[in-house]
Amino acid sequence: MADIAVIGAGIAGLVCAQQLSQAGYSVLVVEKSRGLGGRLATRRLHGTCADHGTCYLKPKGELLGRFVEILRDRHILEVWTEEVYELTTGAPLSEPKNPSPRYVAPGGMSAIAKSLAPGLEILLNQRVIAITPTPENSWCLTLESSNEELAAKALVVVYLII
Repeated sequence: MADIAVIGAGIAGLVCAQQLSQAGYSVLVVEKSRGLGGRLATRRLHGTCADHGTCYLKPKGELLGRFVEILRDRHILEVWTEEVYELTTGAPLSEPKNPSPRYVAPGGMSAIAKSLAPGLEILLNQRVIAITPTPENSWCLTLESSNEELAAKALVVVYLII
């Protein structure tokens, strides 16, 4: 039984799982997709890659700014452009009021998620179809593909609203 199960292997789920793991908890990440990253999706075809979902990061706030700096120090992100203009109906192109650089991952945005995965126990292609409490004050997760059940003392459910 894991101390904590994290449902969702997007950037939020993986950062959460890493922080919990570093705090000493045993963590299991369960992801319905075949890859990591959630909205950090990269498709590879004919020797190149294309990002869809999140194509760049524009840090807003101290925490995301620090996270971007860590990723830059690890050579996962680099500055894409510092030249940004705004297009408004009926007005010429103008510089934004608060310009800030945009960052991309040359190896594809999913590289961010892959950099967060080492050391974590992750189950891919496993959709959680039921979550039920147990008499022992833990949680039982039922997986769709095998009707297998997993147990955890606590849960983190990462849910994206778009």
